[in-house]
Amino acid sequence: MIWSMLKNSCEEDAGTASAILEAAGVTVPQKSLTLIIDEQGIYYRIPIACINDPAEYSFDPQAKKRAEKEAPAEIMLNEIKVRSVVGDKTLAISNHSTILDLKHSYIT
Repeated sequence: MIWSMLKNSCEEDAGTASAILEAAGVTVPQKSLTLIIDEQGIYYRIPIACINDPAEYSFDPQAKKRAEKEAPAEIMLNEIKVRSVVGDKTLAISNHSTILDLKHSYIT
């Protein structure tokens, strides 16, 4: 029964969750749903991912800054020579080239 109450409080807004917890007679020592203590002194730990949807979190704090930045102008750099058993091949590269682009250039 306690777990269903905790589940319901995680799904509600702060005011409703507080009322549910108060009605159940549990204490919230850290002012967060991550740690709950019932009337018998049993601790219940809830992972933060159960309280808040992990999809809302950004793991890369710089992603927004990079998205807003404009890409630099393309600059053609020197050509590189790739040597292999099959023969040498010269590839033109720029500051926008990726390894995948160079691989496709080499194969074709």
